[in-house]
Amino acid sequence: GRVLGTAMYSLATEVLAGRGDGFHTLLPAFSNLAMATLAQQQAHELYSFECASRMSRIVAYVQKHFANPELVPEQVADAVAISRRQLDRELARGGTSFGTLLRELRLQRACHLLLADPEINISLVAYQVGFNNPTVFGRVFREKSGASPREFCAVRLRKSANH
Repeated sequence: GRVLGTAMYSLATEVLAGRGDGFHTLLPAFSNLAMATLAQQQAHELYSFECASRMSRIVAYVQKHFANPELVPEQVADAVAISRRQLDRELARGGTSFGTLLRELRLQRACHLLLADPEINISLVAYQVGFNNPTVFGRVFREKSGASPREFCAVRLRKSANH
């Protein structure tokens, strides 16, 4: 964009200064430069769209399968037809990692289940959202929310009793 603008300005200055000989020589070069710049911009937009589409397919797959305690990055990569390495790059470009995405989705679902039924069995929630170990679930939940699942439910029960 800036190179093309500078070149066009220089060409206009030459023509206005009466040194228009270069106009017929330079115009095809500038035209080619403009077309190349436009093609590069369109390629970048297409690449951005493909990346967004790929990322949405990755997230959709993980959202659909997060409760599977055996879900691994290779499975997701295979499902969206990319390599494991490409999966890692796509997620990093989105500011996350496979482990973080999976954990966030599992914890979101756990919160939903706990809010829907504050008296639900915590171990059951852990297994339903894909954790193999309720103790690990409790630790991860506490790290993220600042409260254990049981404390989270107790606060919810107190709030609902006060209303």
